[in-house]
Amino acid sequence: MIRILAFVISIAGLFGCATERFGNFESNAPSGLHEGIATDTIQQLEKVYPPAQTQFNFGQVVPKSDRFGMLLLESLRAKGYAVKEYSPKSTATGAGLRFQYVIDRPSNTPDLYRLKLKIDDVTLTHAYEAKNNTALSAGAWAKME
Repeated sequence: MIRILAFVISIAGLFGCATERFGNFESNAPSGLHEGIATDTIQQLEKVYPPAQTQFNFGQVVPKSDRFGMLLLESLRAKGYAVKEYSPKSTATGAGLRFQYVIDRPSNTPDLYRLKLKIDDVTLTHAYEAKNNTALSAGAWAKME
């Protein structure tokens, strides 16, 4: 019985790791924070993925209430990126890079926010500190492949 219980717990743990959630989990953050993170994100993406040559296929819904997501979509298009928004009805992926993001806050850090971008198999992450209704960089961009 103990072996079966241990097996079920380990499978549940693996399943939890495999089902990553994407989106903005800090929608109540100061609006200036979302604007600062979106601006910095676009500047970083321009260094790695050239505009007018890159298509991002969003792998998540961006609700109108997601200030960061809406700013990101608008900014990507304004800079010349091709952007395909997520549609649960469409199964065709087409050309382009799958793009997903998470904004959250590490526990026990009230003014620290984390952005994680997943672009195909590459993950870019960056930390921000909220100060005076703006986003201040709290470290360097990290890239994981």
